[in-house]
Amino acid sequence: MRDEHDMNTTQDSLSDSRRSRDVASSVLRRRKYHIAITEWEAKWMYRQQAIGALIGFFIVLLPTLSKAWREIVVSFPPTRWIYDEFSSFGPFSLTVLLVFVFATIGLNGLYRHFPGGWDAKKEWGFPTARVIRDRGLYPTRPLEEAVFGLAVFVGLFGLFFWLYFPFGLIAFFIRTGGN
Repeated sequence: MRDEHDMNTTQDSLSDSRRSRDVASSVLRRRKYHIAITEWEAKWMYRQQAIGALIGFFIVLLPTLSKAWREIVVSFPPTRWIYDEFSSFGPFSLTVLLVFVFATIGLNGLYRHFPGGWDAKKEWGFPTARVIRDRGLYPTRPLEEAVFGLAVFVGLFGLFFWLYFPFGLIAFFIRTGGN
């Protein structure tokens, strides 16, 4: 009886190790996508941040400061929507803010599982796409892949950061002040 139990336990542990190898190998099969995302972010992230800052300044803050510029911005429906939404904290902008905040909180809570053993406390924050590419900090396990995906998501959502801080927040307080 005991031999059967030991044999079943051994078979269960063998099947568990096979499953974990299969899951890990599925993560490794997606490595080309991880590399492609990292390469794209390394190339475009700073440009994306600059575009977000320019949009935030010219479409969210400047119309609040200049009546002539506001007339130009509100004459085009897409820019009018961006201006109205982000300078007065409309429902879409608040949703974007909440998603960004919760994703950032989730990323900070899972920092121990960042790929490549990156320690956000010792390294002063999360790595940039260039650091990930240069050090090869790509995921090898499913949890690492989830944290990697969350970090990519937060990085891409950084565009909206500029629409809020500093430009959207300043525009909001100026607009609520009677302008």
